[in-house]
Amino acid sequence: MWSPRLVALYRCQLFLQPAGHLEGQYGPSSTCIAWKEQVHLSSEVRSLLQCQSADSSFLPLQVTTLATPDHLSFISSQREDDWDPAYVIHLHPAVTLRNLLPYSIRYLLEVVTLR
Repeated sequence: MWSPRLVALYRCQLFLQPAGHLEGQYGPSSTCIAWKEQVHLSSEVRSLLQCQSADSSFLPLQVTTLATPDHLSFISSQREDDWDPAYVIHLHPAVTLRNLLPYSIRYLLEVVTLR
């Protein structure tokens, strides 16, 4: 598991964009994790991030996020007595299909084509 330190993000907005084998197929998310607006309302910050496809015939990629406080580490600011809480960001697919039946199933995803 990779845990990058995103020190500057506590006071900024976090946008996502797929990389790896999806690189270039989706743009950056049109929505973001907005810390300033949500962190004071609840200890958990939930967001739905949506990345538009470069090909208009594909549906956007959606990822749900849950940011929870990390009680083990804190991000130090200018002074030693002034600490910002650290968060762990969990990324989840918007939909997960699990087959718990004793036999195989077939599923069909909606395909949008524009002509």
